[in-house]
Amino acid sequence: VKVKMEIVNQLSELAEDEARVLLDYALGNGPPEVRVAATQAMVRSQRRASRPALRAALSANQPDLRGAAFHVVGTTAW
Repeated sequence: VKVKMEIVNQLSELAEDEARVLLDYALGNGPPEVRVAATQAMVRSQRRASRPALRAALSANQPDLRGAAFHVVGTTAW
């Protein structure tokens, strides 16, 4: 899990087009903490192209992930 978390962190520093597919994958798959980390990485780097993946996360089984996605999707500035 630590390695996946570090990968998500590194992806957040890349350009949106370079990292979007992998961040979207991390958001949709893996342990809950990695999925939440992917959501937070998307927020930090303002990845607008990932909005569909974030909307899909609203129906996730993990409450932490749903909450993080809800916060992002509900933010009008983002």
